Amino acid sequence: MASSSGRLVKWALMLTQFAIDYKQRLAIKGQALADFVVECTARDSRLQVHEDCDAAWWEVATDGSSGKKGSGGGVVVTSPEGFKMYYALIYHFSPKNNEAKYEAFIAGLQHARDFGANYVRIQIDSLLVVRQVLGDFEINGDQLYQYRNLALEKLSVMQEDRLPNDPDRAQKTKLRAPRF
Repeated sequence: MASSSGRLVKWALMLTQFAIDYKQRLAIKGQALADFVVECTARDSRLQVHEDCDAAWWEVATDGSSGKKGSGGGVVVTSPEGFKMYYALIYHFSPKNNEAKYEAFIAGLQHARDFGANYVRIQIDSLLVVRQVLGDFEINGDQLYQYRNLALEKLSVMQEDRLPNDPDRAQKTKLRAPRF
């Protein structure tokens, strides 16, 4: 027993010269970690099959979240050639969670349009945002109404867009996210 405490003292003396400080890690929200994994994955090497050979389909994947320690979003814009552009959004205001998702959605549409996209497939895990934009869900609150109108304005300049039709797909994406 005395030899192990002697080794601890020896190591403590040796390590004091390096000024090592312990910093406690903050909890990582499952969705933030899932977004990080998506951002750091390699380029998709599978060939994209386009319904319309003349159309150059872009893909926009968005997510936003809001919490006590801050809020933000992420956007991945994929060109028809498979080149991915990543954007991290930091909101300098305190939106509600659905407002943060709308902010990311609108930013994704704007980035795609800035690159000249006319045909866009959109991936978003918020069923509420998709259904409100499609007009299937009622909008409660003036702020969400303004977000929906801005999203529709951004979509109107596109020649064609595809929001996820399958509500189960959006839900499955949301359920898989905490596993990462």
